[in-house]
Amino acid sequence: MDKLSERYARFVFDLDGTLWRGSEPLPYAAEALGTLRAAGKRIAFCTNSPHRSAATVAAALVGIGIQAAAEEVVTSGRAACHHLAGAGMVGYRAFVIGGEGLRRDLEPLGLRFLDVDEGDRAEVVVVGRDYDCTYAMLRAAFRAVDAGAYFVATNIDRVHPTDDGLEPGGGALVAAVEYAACRAPIVVGKPAEPMLAVANEVLGAPGPTLMVGDKPESDVAGARRMGWDSAVVLTGVTASGDAMDPAPDLVLPDLSGLVA
Repeated sequence: MDKLSERYARFVFDLDGTLWRGSEPLPYAAEALGTLRAAGKRIAFCTNSPHRSAATVAAALVGIGIQAAAEEVVTSGRAACHHLAGAGMVGYRAFVIGGEGLRRDLEPLGLRFLDVDEGDRAEVVVVGRDYDCTYAMLRAAFRAVDAGAYFVATNIDRVHPTDDGLEPGGGALVAAVEYAACRAPIVVGKPAEPMLAVANEVLGAPGPTLMVGDKPESDVAGARRMGWDSAVVLTGVTASGDAMDPAPDLVLPDLSGLVA
């Protein structure tokens, strides 16, 4: 291993645009992670995407040759669960935009999940990227938030990388509810603290930490919030020559730069 990898005891990896794009692994992802594991590095995975549970994400990583356990995966749903538990939101009526994976990560709270016809009666509203979102779902979320429901956003990402290009991110749906209700949500995904605090717990004992991702506004900003170093890989939404704000400590063409 070169000196770059030897600087850090702990690594936090973004997923979309960093380890995979859509369903396809990105170059050197499995090799780099395998080398870090062999060297005894502690690893956590953080994804703002809510539509798959932590267990499902871990299984998908294993499927592309990356060793991962569910407890190492911090989804925005898991971050939402951690935050809501801390706020005492256990057993409440909830309306969720974000898919089955998000609901699964929220199950430890014992929430009563409402369907769209009664969603406006929710005491908690959680909104994230959802391929099945309808106008009726947005209306229910808006009405509940407008009536005072506790409003959580899994993330506010503008865009999301897929196999065939970019698509609107979870922030687009969050923005619709926020704009209509004139109420800002509590954000739990990167760069907000709730997700990164869970990742910090996953990693265990303190040590030099590198956050690796493809979005300065979420990955680099989140790393700065935690006092970690950051690396942007040019395999996702950020391209060579793009302005990066905030600026990362490292820019890598791909993950081979960590270990090669």
